[in-house]
Amino acid sequence: MSVYTVIGRTKVMGVKTYTITLAGCDDSTRFSIDLMDSEYKLVQNLSELSKTKSTSKCMPKLEIQEGKCDERD
Repeated sequence: MSVYTVIGRTKVMGVKTYTITLAGCDDSTRFSIDLMDSEYKLVQNLSELSKTKSTSKCMPKLEIQEGKCDERD
């Protein structure tokens, strides 16, 4: 198994980089993070819950996409 360190975190082969976005009507937060498959599945479940439990279009919702975000965002 190949292991290397990324910003103080041990990263195992198979870990992918994702962009997480928390967006509401007034503002949003976006960042990249490296996740193992099990972590990705948890965040994906949270994303779905944030969409189904929101009662208005302005409530923040969580999105997850594979790939690194543009640091200028």
